[in-house]
Amino acid sequence: MKHDHAWQNKNFFWMEPIEILRKIGLKKGDVFLDIGCGTGRFTIPAAQIVGKQEKCTQ
Repeated sequence: MKHDHAWQNKNFFWMEPIEILRKIGLKKGDVFLDIGCGTGRFTIPAAQIVGKQEKCTQ
């Protein structure tokens, strides 16, 4: 059985982070956790997509 994974597509790595995040379905209001962010290549673009979050109050 052949699997088509995005990481197998060499063009995937040359895409802009914001384009990749939109392709995986990230949208305004979502929560994004960048574990092992390294240089943070996806951190700022993800923040721009999800937007400002309101403070949580209990």
